[in-house]
Amino acid sequence: MLAASLEAAGEPEAAAAEYLAAGQSEDFPGRILALGDAARCLADAGQTERALEVFARIEAEQIKLLPPHVAARLTELRVQRPATPAR
Repeated sequence: MLAASLEAAGEPEAAAAEYLAAGQSEDFPGRILALGDAARCLADAGQTERALEVFARIEAEQIKLLPPHVAARLTELRVQRPATPAR
């Protein structure tokens, strides 16, 4: 998979784009894994908000399909996000 090769080459943003492209297809059996990897790579690239946006596309019951380290990393990002002041 091109995304994994880009990730191994130290290009998390490019890898995220490839994972995200794979995750766009509703028919792709690895869709949830691809979205999780896209979010993880975005986080690795310092794009926390984009990572959280992608992660939000994964339904709560689908999170259990992610590898534990990916689910934990993305959940940790949610917890660490600064609270938005109330208006």
